Amino acid sequence: MALVERIVETDARGYREVSLAYRVARAAMLDAVGASARTGRIACPGLDASRSDVAYGRCALPGTTAADLDAWSGALGVNRLGIKTVAYLSGPFWSTPLAFLRGRFDDRAVNTGFLRSLKRRTNTGILTTTVFDQDKLNGFVWAARPDLAGRPMTGAWLYSDEAACQYIDTTMMPAIRKHNAANADMSAGWLARRLGLFLSTFEMTSLLLGTLAQSIPPDPSAPSKVVDALHLRDLHDFYKYGLLPAVAEERLAAAGLLSFPPVHAPTG
Repeated sequence: MALVERIVETDARGYREVSLAYRVARAAMLDAVGASARTGRIACPGLDASRSDVAYGRCALPGTTAADLDAWSGALGVNRLGIKTVAYLSGPFWSTPLAFLRGRFDDRAVNTGFLRSLKRRTNTGILTTTVFDQDKLNGFVWAARPDLAGRPMTGAWLYSDEAACQYIDTTMMPAIRKHNAANADMSAGWLARRLGLFLSTFEMTSLLLGTLAQSIPPDPSAPSKVVDALHLRDLHDFYKYGLLPAVAEERLAAAGLLSFPPVHAPTG
């Protein structure tokens, strides 16, 4: 099978992403091994993706100690104290004091984690307690981008030229917050739902539209006015496969935390 080179391209808005040829071939390989069926465990999707070796053949977050979290957050430019707090709160409530004391969290026991209970299902539109849910991704994107309502956010469209320069960005946060609030656990009390929405908003602004995003001009005719944006292709691949956007991949690779396994063109 022919190897497909990893090439990073810059689109018309200045957003850097892997080439379509590489993206399509990589997705085909991951589909073949059932990567989308991985069970999300950690309530923070960035940590969850980085503690899985499915996408890259190794974990970008190699361990669960404070030193591991320091190296990972330092490479990505994430607030170190914030990410440690999220990690230590991801386990059962009874283990939280011990996690802070030891400076280590146990990611084998996070499915019923304390942080997940606080978030009350407001997981930026994606329930990380189960496998990838295409309908939930569709609903999340359609809430932020009503102009795309009814169009499935699948590779069939996203990996086409028609989906070039299609993003979610920080100007859409009010619609995203409204969507997340509407999809919270309505059996929870008002205060609990507000706390869940706060955590979900923090996740959006610090991760998806923060660390993983790139600054681009929403209007090419006004290049000095920029917003932080994430391409819909990267959003899809992040949640479905645990793949990071190209810029985040390069930061982790430069820190020695990530390497790129060979990608072969699909046959047939």
